[in-house]
Formats: sequence, structure tokens, C-alpha cells
Amino acid sequence: MGHLRELNIRNCPKLRVSGEIEGMIMSPLLKKLTIKQSGDVGHLLMKSLHGLTNLSELELENCPGLRSLPSADVCKTLKSLKFLEIIGCENLSSLGGLSSLRSLISLKISSCSNLIAPHESGTAGDAAADGDIGRAWLPALASYVIGLWRRFWMPHPPRYRGLAGGGWEPSVLVAQEENPVVPDSNFQIDYLEIDLPYVLNIQPLSSLCHTKGLVIRGGTQMESLPEQWLLQNHNELESLKVLSANSLESLPPRMRDLRSLNFLLLSGAGKLRSLPDLPSSLKWLHVMGCCPELEAQIRVKDSPEWNKISHIPKVHIAAARPVQSGPHIFHSTYASL
Repeated sequence: MGHLRELNIRNCPKLRVSGEIEGMIMSPLLKKLTIKQSGDVGHLLMKSLHGLTNLSELELENCPGLRSLPSADVCKTLKSLKFLEIIGCENLSSLGGLSSLRSLISLKISSCSNLIAPHESGTAGDAAADGDIGRAWLPALASYVIGLWRRFWMPHPPRYRGLAGGGWEPSVLVAQEENPVVPDSNFQIDYLEIDLPYVLNIQPLSSLCHTKGLVIRGGTQMESLPEQWLLQNHNELESLKVLSANSLESLPPRMRDLRSLNFLLLSGAGKLRSLPDLPSSLKWLHVMGCCPELEAQIRVKDSPEWNKISHIPKVHIAAARPVQSGPHIFHSTYASL
């Protein structure tokens, strides 16, 4: 296997290997490694990535044993890794030494339900074990709210205080200094695709500031876009796609500050009733499944909504309209302004 350049292990859910594979020396010429639905192989092979300086593509899908990406020491040796996909790894809870992948161009994270912000899992399971379901949600809820507070409103949020008995007191807030998120100019990902917006709150993704393309595929519960993260990347972000934006009610007021943005796609944005001022750099605007009122306003020349998009060369607005009891169809307006 010393000359192996591509290794593809897939659709072997019952595959089990002995501990001898741990620390196994893989071919230094390996360029692409794919592991999909292959038992515990993915977890064990993660320990054999050290020194694979030619590895450029790594795909991990449905690896239940994978709980963390490789450490920083291992990632530093993956000097050629450019494309990383992590899909359906339900037990993944840490991004490990991701920030040490200095050649990474594209990252896709999808259906990794256990990948949450710090402290979110906390003692929730213990509280549930005691039969107090309501208390079980408090640590996760508190951490989630604080995470949003930290990212979007203030750099020094208050913190919920855990009680001596292991419970949580929702009415007691302990003010504690927190360091604001500082963009890391050394860690760069050109293209990032995620399924849930809260993943952007997790380090090192929360500190990105040179990303060129962002895709959010699971925006069903997202009422607004992550403005702070977008502003961190305002000099570089060229493409923004939000799919299944069923709950999206508005776009950030400072969208116009995304000075490099030239492509914006919003899909399923049925609650979006108005647009903000959009950047002068925008060349393509696609809003699919918006409310009919927005489409009607955009049709009217010199109306407030029309004026917001009149500078955009290519505009595609498609409103969702129910037909009897059948599925939605789209009535679209395409304009070259």
C-alpha cells in the first residue's frame, strides 16, 4: 500500500477492525480518503492521518465512532488538505485542530447534530435522568441564548450560574467578563457550507474573516442572517446562499456593507416582505418563494422596493402561491435592470 493514492471505504456498516489499525502508517502518497458508512473505521483511521502531507481531499460520512476531528498536531502535518466534508457524523462534538489546516479551501458540515456550542450539552442529560425534563433544557437553552448574545449584541454577556447540587437557576445571572470573538486572519476557508446557522458560533468558524462563499442549507428556523459573521467577512464574501429559509423575516440592515458580494440566493423565503439596501457590488439576486406582496412591490417601477434592486443587472424573484390543496408553485419575475 506504499504507493496508494486514493482510498475509498463505503457502505460497510458492519465493518469492525482490530485495534491494530490504530497508529497504522498509511501511504504518504495518499491524496484522497473517503469513508462512508463503514462502522468504526473512520474513528480509527483518524489516528493514522499524521504526516499525510499529500492528502488533499477528506470525506467523512456517517461515521458514528467519530467524536472529534484530529488534533492540532495532526492537522499541522496535513499541509495539502484543501477539501473537507463531514456529513451525518452524529456523535461528532469537537472540531479538534481544524484551525491548523492552513491549506483548507472548502469545508462542508451537515447533519452533525451533536456539534454544538460549548456548554450546550452540559448537565442536561443528568437533569433528565433525575426526571426533571424542564430543568434538563435549561443549560442548553442558557448556553444557546448566551452564544447568540455574545455573537450579535454584546461582547461581555452575563452567564447562567450552576447550583451546587448540579442544577441551574434560570433567574440568577452572574456577570462575567468574556473575551469578544476576535477574527483569526491566519485561519481561512474560501467556501463554507453548513446546514444549521448556529455552527457559525463554534470556534474556529466563528473567527473566520476571509470567507468568499457561504451556503446555509438548513435555514428553516432562522429568522435573520448572522449579521456579525457576515460583517467579519465583508471584504471577501462574494456569494451567499440560504436554502429552506422558511422563517427568514428580514435581512440585516447592514447588508449594503458587504462590499464584495455579487451573488445572493434566498430560497423558500415565504416570510420575507421587504429588502434592505443591497450592496452596489451585487450582480445576481435570486429570491425564490418570497411572499407575493414583495414580488408585487418589486414589479412597480420607482417603488421603494424597486429602487433597492434597480442597480442589480440580474434579478429573479419567485413568489410562492398555493394552488388549491396541491403543492406550491412559483410565479416568477425575471428582470434585467
